Amino acid sequence: LIFYLLFLICGGFLNEITPAFFTNLFILLIINLNSNYLSETIKSRVFLSGVLTGIASLIDPVSLVLLFFVIATLIVNRFNKSKEIVIAIIGLVILYLYFFSYYFFTDQLEIIKKLCTDFPYFIFLKSNIIPPVWQIVKTIIWLLVVLYALFTLKLQYDNKLIVMRKRLIAIHLLLIGIIVMMFLSSYQLPGMTLYLLIPTTLYFSILLQMNQRVLVHDIVITAFTIVLCI
Repeated sequence: LIFYLLFLICGGFLNEITPAFFTNLFILLIINLNSNYLSETIKSRVFLSGVLTGIASLIDPVSLVLLFFVIATLIVNRFNKSKEIVIAIIGLVILYLYFFSYYFFTDQLEIIKKLCTDFPYFIFLKSNIIPPVWQIVKTIIWLLVVLYALFTLKLQYDNKLIVMRKRLIAIHLLLIGIIVMMFLSSYQLPGMTLYLLIPTTLYFSILLQMNQRVLVHDIVITAFTIVLCI
């Protein structure tokens, strides 16, 4: 959380509050809900994850990808996961049915249709506007730092406890979902990089928790923070 707040401020992402900001909050909530798959309350928390994904998608449509993250982490962490997957989908569907019913009975279905058809998907790929060179360089540096953290942690924990490996797999799955969301989103650089904050902070927090602290990790994190502030 400290890393997240630090990068949020350093990156200037608080200068303009966008739907992606709220998507990150929902990601944090969903991660917290699904942090313990052995609990007896797993079904209620998975259901709530589906509901939260639905709410997030009403604010930022591309966050619907989070449902696949929830399902994928269930597959990785649970032996009997079919019931939980159905429960997560039910949580999402119930929320959609509620809003659809509201707009249907108030004769406002055109609003939903307009929102779905007018949302500017793939704006990064469709736009002819070229972002500033420094923003492109900063994004490349960001992705390289994330890849550095990813492969470092893979080498460190590849033969370690299965619980830790599952935790890393969940973060990798989140990163894949985040990249999909970035390209689906209606943002260009640097706005779309806001989605990368959560997986970046998760990787960094694990790096700093390693039993054998390496100076290069501290240098990379410090340098990244400085680059983000520029």
